Amino acid sequence: MDRIPISRRSFIGAAAAATAALAATGCSPDNTLREADAAEATQATTPDGHRLDAEFDPNLHGEWVTVPCWHNCGGSRCMLRAYTVDGVVMRVKTDDTHDDTFELPQQRACPRGRSQRQHLFGADRIKYPLKRVHWQPGGGDNIHGELRGKDEWERITWDEACEMIAQEIDRIYAEYGNRSIMIGGYAGAQLENVLDQLGGHIPFLNSNSYGSYFVGTPNLGITYAINPDINGSNDRLDLLNADTIVLYSANPAWCSAGNPMYHFMRAKENGTAFVYVGPDYNFSASTLDARWIRVLPGSDTAFLLAVAYVMIIEDENGSILDWDFLHRCCVGFDAETMPDDATVDENLHDYVLGAYDGIPKTPEWATEYCGTPVEDIRWYAHLQARGNNVMNLHSYAAARYNGSEYFPQLFLTIGCMGGHLGRPGNATGGIFSFSAGNSGEPIVQCGAPLPDLDAMTTGNSAIGTLTIANPNDDAITGPEMWSAVLKGSYHYMGTISYADGSSSIVEPEERDINIRAYFAQNNEGFSTNMDINKAIEVFRGLDLVVCHTWQFRPTAQYSDIVLPCTTRWENAEYETGMINTQINRDFMLIPGTVCEPLYEAKSDRQFVELLAEKCGLDPREFYTRSDTQRRFDAVLTSTIRTEDGTGVMPLVTVTQEKIDELGLEGKPQQGVIDYDEFVKTGSYQAPRRENDNWTWIAYQDFVADPEAHPLPSKSGKFEIYCQSRADILNLMGVSEHEFKPYPVFFQSKDNYEATFADWESKTKGDYPLQCFQPHYLRRAHTILENTPWLREAYVNPFFMNSKDAAERGLTDGDAVLVSSPYGKVVRHLAIDDCFMEGVCAIPHGGWVEMDEETGIDFGSSDSTLNGSYFAESLVMGFNSVVVQVEKFEGRAVPLDLDKPLPQPIVVNE
Repeated sequence: MDRIPISRRSFIGAAAAATAALAATGCSPDNTLREADAAEATQATTPDGHRLDAEFDPNLHGEWVTVPCWHNCGGSRCMLRAYTVDGVVMRVKTDDTHDDTFELPQQRACPRGRSQRQHLFGADRIKYPLKRVHWQPGGGDNIHGELRGKDEWERITWDEACEMIAQEIDRIYAEYGNRSIMIGGYAGAQLENVLDQLGGHIPFLNSNSYGSYFVGTPNLGITYAINPDINGSNDRLDLLNADTIVLYSANPAWCSAGNPMYHFMRAKENGTAFVYVGPDYNFSASTLDARWIRVLPGSDTAFLLAVAYVMIIEDENGSILDWDFLHRCCVGFDAETMPDDATVDENLHDYVLGAYDGIPKTPEWATEYCGTPVEDIRWYAHLQARGNNVMNLHSYAAARYNGSEYFPQLFLTIGCMGGHLGRPGNATGGIFSFSAGNSGEPIVQCGAPLPDLDAMTTGNSAIGTLTIANPNDDAITGPEMWSAVLKGSYHYMGTISYADGSSSIVEPEERDINIRAYFAQNNEGFSTNMDINKAIEVFRGLDLVVCHTWQFRPTAQYSDIVLPCTTRWENAEYETGMINTQINRDFMLIPGTVCEPLYEAKSDRQFVELLAEKCGLDPREFYTRSDTQRRFDAVLTSTIRTEDGTGVMPLVTVTQEKIDELGLEGKPQQGVIDYDEFVKTGSYQAPRRENDNWTWIAYQDFVADPEAHPLPSKSGKFEIYCQSRADILNLMGVSEHEFKPYPVFFQSKDNYEATFADWESKTKGDYPLQCFQPHYLRRAHTILENTPWLREAYVNPFFMNSKDAAERGLTDGDAVLVSSPYGKVVRHLAIDDCFMEGVCAIPHGGWVEMDEETGIDFGSSDSTLNGSYFAESLVMGFNSVVVQVEKFEGRAVPLDLDKPLPQPIVVNE
């Protein structure tokens, strides 16, 4: 008798069938969600009665479809494949399209990706347009803004919704002018274009993930390719050439799930040692057995200045410092290399030695501010010596503190002092997100629709200039976003390009505004900007809040009209943007569709078309090409680097016969993979080999010949003294500190010093602990927070050192009240001595659950603890939080898994 194959997943699925009601769901022919129970999901069972995987069931005829895992999780755009039968997703797996090798690794998904099925087909999907019961168009007494976040809902039609929205846009423009509507987040480009055609909108300017790397880093000579400093690191093959890899405030195991940790593990297996610098010994550090260099949150400038001091003082005839690199590739390290535009006769070398303030930046001086043992500072300085092959790799976490403006410049300087740039086994750059461990210009590059024909979709404030120009030149900075709306004015200070980091900062100008409407098109700016309490106050004072989403996320809960949105599993043809944002340099996806849109969900394009028509615009003037044609355009324009590495060629082979068969426009071309194979597989990965011509060594050409390959800085070199960046920071005019052209030490708001009532006597104050906000495997920012599997696997605790817990009489698992000067949250405690004493952490991205009576957020949004204010520049100091922690004595606090998922209460469903 033949053995019937069965997987462990099938066995677990059978055992949990009674409770895992959503383990196999999809959309039925009538586009409604359908539970697939054991009998319906798989007709066959094994001889011992267990369910049989759908893939092996002879009674079912399905197919594997490559589907997108598109959220902004920081992963490597991993591969997910869904086994579908008649539009029902029966099973999800990751990459098994080839054997897993170092040259061609499988692109494996993390738990977030593997939970997409439950997330997208959950019972809490927004099914149809909703209107808040006590809101009516017209403003004034009709809005009942005090009920936002608490009100019930009523079902309406798409036509009714768009008619009301269009009427409100017209009324608000007429009553308050064209500077009265705001769009939140990065994902609102299409809606922006509609509003800009009608009169304009108010955008905002946020440093977000980048922190101080958002401000003037190209002026330092740092690369800016999609994200700042990302191409300052080398690719995955060169990791093996490093003696030591420093992960500075980086945790790719949580922040860049997928293959990045695999790349670092291969380096460790090859003999590379690892060092981790930061306030917690995180999962990445533990996995890689890294040496931990403890640095208190927000104190990196003090630590690195002391490292520079040791490197200078203990250098003997170039044993530590790479003087050739400093003099040939840099300006401003010492008096001999000052740039032509210098306005002060000062330099970093002399400052570190105490020439200007009488304070040598010794390890003994620094340890008071950064908490790093003196011997660790000295050890780290000698690690950076020119004779070692060191990769200094940072995330942006250390740049998301108040007063972190000097960090990018000083981090770069330490790498330059040891000459750790531009050669194999050495790097000084970023490993943010999907580029972690594999930086460099793409080998395979996804194409794009023809931009000149699709004005509605080519503009995106996050990546470039809008096709339809915004009549308003406003830009509200993140630190004062909510305050500006409340007080009716803000400081206009120009803008910074998200595309290349170029600065157009101007002298601040006080401008009046009167924001009356807020649109959220698939984004969660409401709760990911700082200060959720102030955000709630803002929302409750507006005339109109509209949210287009597939889940009842916090923005939707505080909206007036909620519109159901398709996901990219239901609408892959439109989502060429998904593959356009592919950044994994070796790998590219072309995802498929597993089912028709659920319920009454519509894509962003469909929503914008309906709204544009209601507003008197003709969508056909903007959407001139079908979604299918736009996807085909993207395929045709995808490229792969030639084998010699000098150019690019088409990736996909397309014949004239295939173009005719598809009924689309295009020209035949010869590539390296046939169109049908590409679409069927849903991906292409470039095979690598040692010493191939695709290896990326950041700044290699520049270091070999600085004159022939200048950097984007004014001098064409790395600027340790950078006058232009200091001018940008000082022009903002919000700091009491006058920024120097070279890095110096100063203290800022809500960092270590703020934990003391009296710094000199070291007497602790009302908020004696520092609290930062790590990314967490349960979520991608706020996305996936409503997924039961992830809520069970990752309990989202509040982390604290055992000594700090004992001083407060706290034990592991206690419900604790965490209070900052700006808000309060309740979480269950996880005692963890991987955190420095005096340091705790709340995972980023929780959904706010505000108790109106107590003002306590039981969902524990990290933004609840943040204040919104200018510290030193437009940099948003998300990680600058001081708190007190005590045992919560109020009502019982269930685990998140035991809470019902947020869903609208619909009175006329």
